[in-house]
Formats: sequence, structure tokens, C-alpha cells
Amino acid sequence: VAEQRRDAIKAEIGALGGPPPGALEIAVAVRAEQPTRLELEVAYQLRGARWQPVYEVRLDTQSSRIALRQEAIVTQQTGEDWSDVALTLSTARPADASGPPRLQPWRIALVDPAEIARRAREQAMRDAAADRQQATRGAAPPASVAAPAPVVAREAEVVAASVQTAGFAVEYVIPGATSVAADGADRRVRIADISGEATMSALAIPRLAPRAFLRARFAHAAPAPTLPGTASLHLDGVFVGRTALPLLRPGEETTLAFGADDRIRVAYEPQARRRAQEGSLLTGRTSTEAFEAVMTLRSFHARPVEVTVEDQVPVSGDADLTVTLQADPAPTARDVEDRPGVLAWTFALAPGQERRIRLGYTVTAPRDRQVQGLSGR
Repeated sequence: VAEQRRDAIKAEIGALGGPPPGALEIAVAVRAEQPTRLELEVAYQLRGARWQPVYEVRLDTQSSRIALRQEAIVTQQTGEDWSDVALTLSTARPADASGPPRLQPWRIALVDPAEIARRAREQAMRDAAADRQQATRGAAPPASVAAPAPVVAREAEVVAASVQTAGFAVEYVIPGATSVAADGADRRVRIADISGEATMSALAIPRLAPRAFLRARFAHAAPAPTLPGTASLHLDGVFVGRTALPLLRPGEETTLAFGADDRIRVAYEPQARRRAQEGSLLTGRTSTEAFEAVMTLRSFHARPVEVTVEDQVPVSGDADLTVTLQADPAPTARDVEDRPGVLAWTFALAPGQERRIRLGYTVTAPRDRQVQGLSGR
């Protein structure tokens, strides 16, 4: 009886014309001692599905608060539409290596400079021969260019999400039913809205740009790390640009720039260079060249604002080439962020207040030697 029933089912499947091309077939062997009912749950993996994080950061200068909206763009071309599915996004990366890279032995050796020169001459001769051969063949016909496919505009759909942590990975569970077509179109989903206090300040580099830039520093208040992604920046409700948001861990502080601060006036006035020669036949003759600039900042804010000004002096790698710094006031930090020669002044600028910084340096070198790198600076 069972064989007759199986043959009847096969006949029904054959009458239906079989599964469509590209369809997924799953065969399950079931053996039961008596008639029964059972439920089967099938899990499988398909290529062609991905998601990427995107962010929206809004800074309110009146309340000194920052709001971070975390979203995801989901696309899939698996060959089957996802209709009313329970969607979960995971930060796990199974395609990446599960272990750290391995260091290999680092070997060095002595070589003959003459041998290096000989190999360079041989390589130059081979390159020249290849160029002559290519020239005799003539120019290749231009390749055909296919017309780009038309872009279909789609309105983004937005829903809210919840966050779950599973070990070191994070899973974002999208509530309700979600549908994502298999045509590769973007589907936007909401993951989280995070807000917190922000510390605002301004950074000016007068030598390079006669303006100050508003910055906001805040601690990441999410319960789990957020992946790197592109963030759109909004200042008091106005879109000011985009930036790359780094990997943020819970409680980690980061600083974002929100464009030019037009309420701080910045001026940079280079002074005339001064050259001199001194010394004697016994001590040796030297030449000196002095540089000086005046940086002026004035605040038109209604309340005090912290300002950092950066500039730089040249750095010498020669014992006979010295650089002497003259600064009024003295910088509050040197070699900022491990950048040799970069100086910084940090101070509070009151409403209507003006601050001047005078920076000078003198370069001293032997008279018979030429200093490279000073021109145009």
C-alpha cells in the first residue's frame, strides 16, 4: 500500500510539471511504525544577501546633546523573495578568518650594489623591448561600452528594531514581518536611537584654513558595539555633510566635526622673513632665517567656547641644522597626536573676546649648506 501511495504521489508531481528552474528541492526520508503527524523545520543558507550599517548624527548646540540613529540597508539577490519573514541582522562574520594572522620569519641579507645595478639595467632593457613590440602592434580597437541600466527610484521603508547580544556577536531583531524582494533593491530598517551629552569645542588651523571647525565629543551609550559605516551629519536640523563613523564600543568616546563655525573669526598674518649670517673662521660661519606669523581669533558666540589652535614648526634630522622656537603664549601641547613639530594652544574664548598667538622660529644651518623644505611654507 505504501508503495502504491508513493507511486501516486510521484505521478501527481509529474503532472504538475516538476519544480521551476532554480527552485530548491529538499528530500526528507521518514519512517513511522504507524500513521502519525509531524512538523518539519528547515534551515538553509543562501549567498547573495547582505546588509550594511548607516548612521544619522544630529547635534543640538542649544542643549549640547547629540542623537545617533543607527539603521541598516538590507539587499538580497538570493533568487527568492522574502515575503513577511522574521528578519534578524547579525554582526558575525563567518566569511572572515576565525583566528589571527601568523607572522612569518623576516629575513635580511647583504647584496652587492653592482649586482643590483646590473639587474636594474637588464630590467630596463626588457621594458624597452616590450615597449617597442607594443608600438609595432598598433593601438588596439576601442572596447565597446554597454549602456548603463536605468535606475529605478524606490521609497525607503523604515521600521524599528531591537538589539540582542549573543556572545561577542550582536543580533538586531526586526519586529513584525518584513518583506525584501530579491531584485537587489535597498530596504532600510531602523535599529536604534541613542542620545547623550556632547562636549562642544572648536578647532582652528589658521595656516591652512582661515576658519574654525565645530567639534562634538561624546561617549557611545549603546549596550553593544556598532560597526563602522557612513554617517550623515546634521547641525541644529541642517544637513552639513557626511563622515566615516569608526567602530564604536560601549562607553568609548569619539569626536566628530560638524563643519565651519562661522561665529569664530580666524585670521593668519605671516610676517616678513629675516635672513642673517654670522660666525668666524674659527667657529664656522652659519646662516639663519627667521619666520614669524600672528594668529588672531575672535568669538561672536553668546557663551564661552573652548578653542584649540594648531600650527607647526619644521623638524630637523641633522645635528648641524637647528630650529629654535619662539611662541607667545607658549603652546599647551607639543608633538600633538605623535606628529613631530605640531603645536597646539587650547583655551576658553569668552563672548566678544579676541586672542592673539605669535609664533616664530629660527632655522640655523652651516653657510655652505642648503636647507631643503622651507620654500613655500
